[in-house]
Amino acid sequence: MKQFLTGVLVTLLLAGCATISDNKRQKSFDETTLLYEKVIRWGDFAAASQFQRLEDDTQGRPLPQADIRVTSYRQLSRNVLSNQNTIAVKVQIDYYHSDTLKVITLTDNQIWEYTPDENSWRITTPLPVFH
Repeated sequence: MKQFLTGVLVTLLLAGCATISDNKRQKSFDETTLLYEKVIRWGDFAAASQFQRLEDDTQGRPLPQADIRVTSYRQLSRNVLSNQNTIAVKVQIDYYHSDTLKVITLTDNQIWEYTPDENSWRITTPLPVFH
């Protein structure tokens, strides 16, 4: 009976540790995507590009134009994929060019991946394309 109870306690402790780890990873994701949203909203596309994985860096691809003004950034959906280390996020961004003042809406489908070695989230999709 003692061995059974010990086994149950060990199982519960391990499950609890996994939950704590998942909660930390989720909190890290929330903080990272909030910061990404802020730099997009402020039009700091050079800073936004720093959220990309290094091997996915789109060198040679120009950053969005300096005259882009983002007025709204809304998360439409978030889907955690089966491995728990990949999250698909769909956002809607409203913006305008400072010379035209016409509001344009785009949908940005993002894939975020968690890197346990770095203990960080990185976006694997390119920056949104502002036309």
